[in-house]
Amino acid sequence: MSKAETLLEITMTPTSTISYQGTPIRLRGAMLNLTDMWRAAGCPEHRRPTSWLILEDTLRFRAHAQAHWTELEEPAGDDNVAHDHNIRLDPDGFVATARGRNGGTWAHWQLALTYARYLSPEFHLWCNTVVRQRHGVARRPAHGGQRSAAAAPRPAVPPHR
Repeated sequence: MSKAETLLEITMTPTSTISYQGTPIRLRGAMLNLTDMWRAAGCPEHRRPTSWLILEDTLRFRAHAQAHWTELEEPAGDDNVAHDHNIRLDPDGFVATARGRNGGTWAHWQLALTYARYLSPEFHLWCNTVVRQRHGVARRPAHGGQRSAAAAPRPAVPPHR
């Protein structure tokens, strides 16, 4: 997703919600609200989205993702940060901060899953399952599960010389 598409998604896509133990978490397309995730996980004081976003592990993940997701190459503007009156999109396109009554910190769902892991193992497991299902990511077979022969990859056969 390009930075322009991310900004459009945050501003134009209708909000939907998922609920963790009765606390709603807003989604807009591929973006999840980290502030809502923080609230759903019980508001741990030292685990706010802003604290997590500056951690070395988070910065490394974002740098790695930016280097490997080539669809995020579009420049975001003169100062390399896109703005929409109340929304600030980070240069890599993975995080948007919205001000106002319905504001919060939004992140691409794959980045949001790493934030869920930071919040708690229980919350991460729930998010990993629910968010992946929401985005149509197929689950792997359970440990020890068997794949059908039709789904098994075929070994590569070298050409005859």
